[in-house]
Amino acid sequence: MSWARELPRNESIRIVIYLSDTEFKTSTLEDIGEAFSCYFTSRAVVVQHELNELFRIGRRSLGIGIAILILCLSSAHFVDGYLTDAQLKTVVRESFLILGWVANWRPLEIFLYDWWPIAQRRALYRRLAAAPVELRSYSLTLMPELIPSGSPP
Repeated sequence: MSWARELPRNESIRIVIYLSDTEFKTSTLEDIGEAFSCYFTSRAVVVQHELNELFRIGRRSLGIGIAILILCLSSAHFVDGYLTDAQLKTVVRESFLILGWVANWRPLEIFLYDWWPIAQRRALYRRLAAAPVELRSYSLTLMPELIPSGSPP
């Protein structure tokens, strides 16, 4: 599948399967094409479920992160009014602010970056599911790259 990732996204994909002469005569293109389509369609569905799960975790994490951020901002405001030592007040207030923002690090990472590779993999599976499949017969005379160098023809 790594070969398909390297293709430009706007370029269509065609799957070519080389079979021996006997396999070629007994195989049916419809069955093999349908098998490829079903396989890649099912992989796209599985990846869609992974993406849904990631977004569910992201929403839950974001809810927790926002609650912690509100609590930390309130605590920082509380510290401003009740601590008298300026240095200690600054350290505690800034610590609460840092903790509040760090609590939102993972949800932001999910919604900004983590979902892209999963969505790209899903799109690739969908492209592969829609790719036409072609069966070809091969022989050593038609595929000279399979003949070891220095061997007599």
